[in-house]
Amino acid sequence: MSELPDWTKLTSREKAEAILPHLAAGESNGRIASRFLNCGRCHIAGAVNRMKVTGQNPPSRRGSQRHIGKAATTKTPAAKAKPAHRPTKLVQQTSSWRGPNNPVAVDFKARALQRAASPGIIVKRENAFDPIPDTPPVAFGSPGCRWPVDGVNGIGLLACGAAKEPERSYCDAHRQLSYAPPTYRLSVPKGV
Repeated sequence: MSELPDWTKLTSREKAEAILPHLAAGESNGRIASRFLNCGRCHIAGAVNRMKVTGQNPPSRRGSQRHIGKAATTKTPAAKAKPAHRPTKLVQQTSSWRGPNNPVAVDFKARALQRAASPGIIVKRENAFDPIPDTPPVAFGSPGCRWPVDGVNGIGLLACGAAKEPERSYCDAHRQLSYAPPTYRLSVPKGV
């Protein structure tokens, strides 16, 4: 039989009286629990908490008192290092495409200079869906150019039907309309 007291058979008052000297000595909950049978560090923590709630005010175990056997040192709180500057989420999302050729939206002067320098896409839309002269439109799905054109009086789905290369979808004239080379935005000159 062990000579350690059984934690489960002690009353609340006996538990408080039994752990008070150990708390005053600054022992940890685990070390205090090892002095009792059927007791864990959580039991000691619960008993200390109940002592606080009932107003018994157990001795505090702060800082170096907690670790017996170690030299008591006074620790000064280390100044926390400032976290590295991290860009906002909006900046992270836009930083991949933002550059000298794409100024920010609120830089009105840069945007105006950019629009003036960029020719943009020039397409004559008024003739885009008219049939090519001397080439009658054909039913959609027929061999030939598949560019949609206006049918007779706007009725029906017709295609251009002009000769095209086998691997292409459109004839040369409509391919030039369908492909627009990318426009490159120019940067704003420095000092402007």
